[in-house]
Amino acid sequence: MRVPVQLCNILSRAVVGGFFRENYSAKTLRRNMKMISSTPIAALKWRVPATEIESFKIDGMYVEFISTNPNQKKILLFLHGGGYFMGSIEGHRRIAWELSHHCNVKVLNIDYRLAPENPFPACLEDAKKAYHFLRKNYPNASVSIGGDSAGGGLSLALVMALRDEGAVMPDQVFAASPWADLTCAGDSMLQNATKDFWLTKTGLSSWAADYYAKTSPSNPYVSPVFGDYKSFPPLLIFCGDHEILLSDSQKIYEKAKAAGVHVKLHIGSEMQHIWFLAFPFLQESHAAIDELKSFLGEN
Repeated sequence: MRVPVQLCNILSRAVVGGFFRENYSAKTLRRNMKMISSTPIAALKWRVPATEIESFKIDGMYVEFISTNPNQKKILLFLHGGGYFMGSIEGHRRIAWELSHHCNVKVLNIDYRLAPENPFPACLEDAKKAYHFLRKNYPNASVSIGGDSAGGGLSLALVMALRDEGAVMPDQVFAASPWADLTCAGDSMLQNATKDFWLTKTGLSSWAADYYAKTSPSNPYVSPVFGDYKSFPPLLIFCGDHEILLSDSQKIYEKAKAAGVHVKLHIGSEMQHIWFLAFPFLQESHAAIDELKSFLGEN
């Protein structure tokens, strides 16, 4: 086995075992995620002095605009992961910054509302609000949408909702390890149960119930695997073959392909959940980031 993959697995076991145990409360998980992943703005500006981070509100929702180059014209609306109940702009600031720096885009990172206090459709409404803000204030910009894990599923749901409402569509959409089936019925839930060090079916099922609440989990805006991909923009999906969410990505790919969408599925060999965003130092991650940069730069 390659050393980078071994390192990824060791780190995954350590992080999950120390900070994200299944029996931890939502409050503890939120605190732990923020504690281990929050990145000070000063640290990012030290890495790239041209970094600019603008914090403001969109109709009461905290957001950050991150740019690492004053000439960046393309905008990415980034939707963070966290099982729909944790995650924040502080916790995903480093990932948003990496996307801006390596993919040459300006990134809007948003603090959408979280379950269980704010179940579906709160976060979808917040994502719509952010997208419409971009279209109104940057009418000539190329705008893409992307996210990781639950944020990847939310990205797909957002594009479906925008299409169904007749809105201007984004130029591209990407999803990293998307959680797109909240019925948790994919074959990989069992097939990869001993390989996935990040997620379990029990944990996902509990988080899902808090999110969809009184809505059916098979609602396409909750679980995009049940949706229609007709008229979707170009779509790029990343997943690891050791993830219990692998089936989600495979189903989305097949449905999008059948609908005539320009879609590509990149499955990382022996890789864990959100592998190229969580572990950007891996040699496999560099190749994935280059692929995403090329994809986002197509328009």
